[in-house]
Amino acid sequence: MKKLLIILFQIYFALIYAEAQSGAIRYGVEANQFIVGSGFGTGTEIQAFILDRDGRRLSVGVYFDSKLNRIGGFSISTLRILGFNKRVYTSFLQPYLFYNLIFHKTTITSYEISDTYRVVPGTYKSIEHHTGIGCRLNIIPNLYLKGEMGYGIYMGSIMKPSAPDAITNESYGSYGGGVLIKAGIGKFF
Repeated sequence: MKKLLIILFQIYFALIYAEAQSGAIRYGVEANQFIVGSGFGTGTEIQAFILDRDGRRLSVGVYFDSKLNRIGGFSISTLRILGFNKRVYTSFLQPYLFYNLIFHKTTITSYEISDTYRVVPGTYKSIEHHTGIGCRLNIIPNLYLKGEMGYGIYMGSIMKPSAPDAITNESYGSYGGGVLIKAGIGKFF
């Protein structure tokens, strides 16, 4: 997973460098709190992003699993601002459509038990795809709040796992549909 994250960040920064040469982009960082319907619960993600002059944005980041108190995986998202124009950075309210991918990989070394869940030791993997609509509220020219709501599918669940593989002890779990709700704050540079 470390190699995959390194490759993703190298591609991301290569894109930033190529776009920056033309002066057509802005970049920034964003912190989000989200909840997903796959059983992994809530998480906090930190993302770096690039936004081009046509209102398209690409974000790459990592997230912290608040249920298990550890780094849980990475996320990639893209969005398209609706009604994008040259006044994008002064517009107060900006709706957008988004696609979000979240990859979870969690290794449990001891039984995790609470009132709402019981997880046995093993490695759990999941990948989630969500689409939906969001809105960005510009507070000041380079700082904004955002909210998103979407629906999508997940392949793998920590709450509904399949039997672990006999050799790797990895469980890819079941699949299904679930909601994504996200709120966050972002800063342009």
